[in-house]
Amino acid sequence: MSPEENKALIRRHEAALNSGRVDAGLDLFADPSLYNGQPIGREVIRQMRTILWTAAPDARWILEHMLAEGDWVAVRWTMRGTHTGEFVHPAWGSAPASGKPVALTYLDHYRIAEGQIAETWEVRDGLSLREQFGIVTTPSQSPAAGGR
Repeated sequence: MSPEENKALIRRHEAALNSGRVDAGLDLFADPSLYNGQPIGREVIRQMRTILWTAAPDARWILEHMLAEGDWVAVRWTMRGTHTGEFVHPAWGSAPASGKPVALTYLDHYRIAEGQIAETWEVRDGLSLREQFGIVTTPSQSPAAGGR
């Protein structure tokens, strides 16, 4: 596929993310695909989405920048939502709904093969997300430091 066709695939991925349905666009991913070097199936992608969308059902991804070369597409996303549901993560812990806004930047690189996303390399600020959900408190957030 050409870089323009690969970018169009990522635009379809964007539409799926913004549909609010955890199963939307799963067919855009090879099964299995690689996520940060580890093989995962579509069911794992659905489970990861469920964790976030249960906590922030109004989550929306804004595609800020997209560059494509060869089989690769690089994207900077901003995810914004409202913490209106419980956040439950198997490794990070849990937090009840706060009603507060959440926002997170993702930097993703996608490798496209045979018309599907075959590989994703993702960087996001997990600490910031845990702070926003109220799972962890950093020194800058503590009352003694004049934080939030």
